[in-house]
Amino acid sequence: MWLVFRKFYKLFSRKQKKQLIILFFLMLFGAFLEVLGVSLIVPLVSVIMQENVIQNNKVVQCICALLHIRSNKTFLIVCILVLIFVFIFKDLYLMFEIYVQNRFIYNGRFQIQQRLMNTYLDCGYEYYLNASSGEIVRIMQQDVKNAFLLLFNLLNFTTELIVSLVLVIAVFVINPLMSMLVGIVLALTMLVIAKVAKPMLHRQGEILQESSEQTNKWLIQMVNGIKEIMVGNKQEFFRENFNYHGKRLVRAERWNGLLGNVPRLLIEMASIVSMLFALLVAVMSGAEVSKLVPAIAAFAMAALKLMPSANRISSALNLVAYYEPSLNNVLENLDLFDDENIKMNSVVKEMKKTFVREKRGNLETSAEIKSMQQTEKKVLGNFYNMTLQHQVELKNISYHYPDTKQMVLQNVDMVIPIGKSIGIVGVSGSGKTTVVDIILGLLNPQSGEVLIDGMLLKENYGQWLSCIGYIPQMIFMLDDTIRANVAFGISPEKVEEEKVLKALEEAQLRDFVEKLPDGLDTRIGERGIRLSGGQRQRIGIARALYPHPELLFFDEATSALDMETETAIMESINRLHGRKTLVIIAHRLATIAECDMVYRVENGRIVREK
Repeated sequence: MWLVFRKFYKLFSRKQKKQLIILFFLMLFGAFLEVLGVSLIVPLVSVIMQENVIQNNKVVQCICALLHIRSNKTFLIVCILVLIFVFIFKDLYLMFEIYVQNRFIYNGRFQIQQRLMNTYLDCGYEYYLNASSGEIVRIMQQDVKNAFLLLFNLLNFTTELIVSLVLVIAVFVINPLMSMLVGIVLALTMLVIAKVAKPMLHRQGEILQESSEQTNKWLIQMVNGIKEIMVGNKQEFFRENFNYHGKRLVRAERWNGLLGNVPRLLIEMASIVSMLFALLVAVMSGAEVSKLVPAIAAFAMAALKLMPSANRISSALNLVAYYEPSLNNVLENLDLFDDENIKMNSVVKEMKKTFVREKRGNLETSAEIKSMQQTEKKVLGNFYNMTLQHQVELKNISYHYPDTKQMVLQNVDMVIPIGKSIGIVGVSGSGKTTVVDIILGLLNPQSGEVLIDGMLLKENYGQWLSCIGYIPQMIFMLDDTIRANVAFGISPEKVEEEKVLKALEEAQLRDFVEKLPDGLDTRIGERGIRLSGGQRQRIGIARALYPHPELLFFDEATSALDMETETAIMESINRLHGRKTLVIIAHRLATIAECDMVYRVENGRIVREK
C-alpha cells in the first residue's frame, strides 16, 4: 500500500501534492464527523432508557449544571437538538468535501492527461515506429481514469481505517470480550479475502489493459481502413478480432464486479454473525439483558459505520491489485520525458516563451533575462535568425532502426546546395525516406553528423524546423475546412487568408477552391474523403508553402497518383524550381528530370548520378 502512495507522490506536481494533503485532512475531519454523529446516538439511547439519568450519571450532572437544566425531559430535548445540529452540519460539510474531492480528482486527471499529451507530442519520432495507437488511447483515457479511481479509493481507505480504529477502541472499552471476538473474525475474513482475491484481480487487471488496447486498436483500424475493408469484403475479419478482445474485456470487468461485491457480503455476514454469537454466549451465561442494552446499541451504531468502512477498506485493497497496472503504465509513459529529444523540444518551447516575454518587457529582472539569453545561446544558438545560405551536409552517416542491428545507411555522405533541386531515387526499401527523415531531424543517426551551413542540426533543431516544409506520400487531413488544413496547426484567429490563397495558387488549387460554394470554409471530411487524391496532395503542397519555408521535401508525393494527376502535380512542383531548395524522393527518374542533382540510394550507400 505504501508503495502505491509513493508512486502517486512521484506522479503529482508540487501543487497537486499540497492539494492532496489538504484533501486528506478534509476527508479525515469528515470521517470524524461521521463517527461523532454515530457516537451521539448511543448516549441518546441511554437517556431514553434511563428515567433518572441526571441523578445517576456524574458527567450528565455536570453538563446539566453548566446549562442550568433541571429535568430529564429538558436534557433529552437538548440532546435531540444537538444531534440534529450535528447531523445537519455533518451532511453540509460532507457535501463540501465531495465538491473538493471531485474538483481535485477531475482537474488532476485532466492535468495528467495534458502531461501525457505533451509527452506524446514531444517524444522523438522513433518512439512511434513501434508505438500502438490503441495503447496510447487506452493510457490517455482508461489508465489515467483508473489511476485516479485507485487514488480516490486509497484516500477513502486511509480515512476509513483511522475511523474504524477509533470505533473499535470505543466499543472495546464498552465490551472487551465482544469486541475481541468480532475483531478477530473480521480480521481473518479480510485476510482470506486479500489472499484469494488480490492475485485474481491483478490478473484480471492485466487482461483488462490488454483487451482494452486491442479493442481500441481494431476500432481505429476499422475506421481508418473502412474503404479497403468494404471493397475487399473483410468486415468479418475485423468483426471477429474486435469481438474476441471485447469478450475478454467484458469477462475481466465481470470478474471485477463479482470480486468487488463478494467481500462486502462476507464482511457483513462475519460481523453480524460474530456479534450475535457473542450476544448469545452472554445471554446463555446468565447476563442481564437490561445491562446489555447500551453495549448492543453501541455495537449496532458501530456496525452501521464499521461494516461500510470494512467494505470500502476491502474494496480499496482489491482495487490496488486491479488498477495498479494502470498507474504503472501512466508513470512509465510520463518517464518518456527523460528522452533527450523531449528535453530539447521543451527547451525550444521555453525559449519561444522567453522571447515573447522579453519583447513585452515582462521579465522580472535583468538577471533573469541574461540567464535565459545565455541558456538560449548555449542550447540553440540564435533561435530566431536562421537563414540558409550555403548547404545542408550529411557527413559519415550510419543508421539502423530500433530493435534491429541491420544497417539501413552506412557511412554515407551527401550535400544539398541551397537554391538547387535535388532528386533522390532508389528501389522500395533502399532507405530513401530514412535519408530524408535524418535530414528532417526526425531520426538520430548512430554515427555521423548533419550540418546546416556548418552548424550541427541537433544543436539548432528549432531553427531548422522554421526553415523547412514537408510533403509526404499520404497527406494527413484534419476533419475541418480547407483553410484549417492549409494553415495547419494555427489558431483560426491567427490564420492569414491572403497567405492561404497564395499558397493554394502556388499549388495550383486556388481556382478550384474559389469555385466551391463555401470556398476556404469547405469541409473536406475525415481523412479528406471528399477530395480526390490529387487535390489532397495539392493541399499538402499548399500547407508546406504557407509558412514560406526555404527548403521543401517531397517524400514520394506523387507515387500514389495516376499518371495524369502525377503530371499535373509535377507541374506544380516544377514551378518551384529556382525559387525554393527542393529535395524530391521518387521511384522513377522521369519524376526528377528537372532536378539539378540526383542521388541514388542503394545497399546502404548514396551515389551521385547527376
